Amino acid sequence: MGNGKTGEKGISTFHLTMLGLGTIVGGSFFLGSGVAIQAAGPSILLSFILGGLLVYIILYALSEMTVADPVPGSFRTYAERSLGRSVGFITGWVYWVGLILAMSSESIAASTFLREWFPSFSEVAMGMLIIVGITLLNLLGADYLSKLESGLAAVKLLAIVGFIVIGLALIAGWIPGTPAAGGGELQNEAWFPGGIAGIAGSMLIVMFSYSGFEVIGLAASEVENPKKTIPRGH
Repeated sequence: MGNGKTGEKGISTFHLTMLGLGTIVGGSFFLGSGVAIQAAGPSILLSFILGGLLVYIILYALSEMTVADPVPGSFRTYAERSLGRSVGFITGWVYWVGLILAMSSESIAASTFLREWFPSFSEVAMGMLIIVGITLLNLLGADYLSKLESGLAAVKLLAIVGFIVIGLALIAGWIPGTPAAGGGELQNEAWFPGGIAGIAGSMLIVMFSYSGFEVIGLAASEVENPKKTIPRGH
């Protein structure tokens, strides 16, 4: 972790990458993907590919601006400098409101999963506890938070890998007592059951699932060496 100091210039490339992945892969990613799949069917793959390309273009541009000038505020500051104070003001507050709404949806998604283990616990109360807990964790500072997020991101990525393995096992029939689904199952399904409208509707969930990548720019003022760390992290 560089010079060993905590609280300033302490985020490494690994922690920055895991911080970005951790913010993208949240409760809404797992829960919301079901809604997107229901809307688009198998064409959800196309939606995620298209969303990924859009995110890559935005993230590449943001990383270039961040490397050139790693200022606090990131895209809000860039918008203010290029388009004026009013645009920067609106950009900042729109992002803040979006984060507040996203926190609510993430807490509800997390409480929905946790109710499987705590069925008697109120979903609203559980969601509020999650929000309070996350707020307190954010008060630890960027250095400690990046390390904590790296560990949590690893758990979430392992969960995704686990889902992929289980899916492949279902297709190949490796699970005892369960017949093989087979790759030919996709041939019996309509690839575009909802048409263009289904893909467009699923893009709302897909782009929301990708949200969080902008943290790479926001954390630029806390990294060890922005000119090296930001390009590697993106």
